[in-house]
Amino acid sequence: MVLIYWVMALPQRVGIVAAWCLGIVVDVLSGSLIGQHAVAYILVSYAVTQGYQQLRMISVWQQSVAVLVLVGASQLISIWIQSIAGMTSFSWWHMLPAVVSAFIWPWIFLVLRYLRRQFRVT
Repeated sequence: MVLIYWVMALPQRVGIVAAWCLGIVVDVLSGSLIGQHAVAYILVSYAVTQGYQQLRMISVWQQSVAVLVLVGASQLISIWIQSIAGMTSFSWWHMLPAVVSAFIWPWIFLVLRYLRRQFRVT
């Protein structure tokens, strides 16, 4: 969600490369397949980059629906990669992070926007 916010807020500074780097770090820290999260984050980052102007224009609650779809897509990509490797099978419980992300998005958005304005990040 933090990646989604920063790609939406500063698409000229945070994008595909940042998503790849963050994905590799998450892969190493979580002990998952190298590149699994990187691929998912790159695809989500690309989608946000393509539609960041539309995302900025809608309300925070409508953005929550977009976050639900984006995080859900990221989860599906990760599960798909794990299933190809024979590490897991699909369960609807894997979609729980997407639902939780949609519910807490308004608060994450407000906190990150406050911090961006407080530290004058442009």
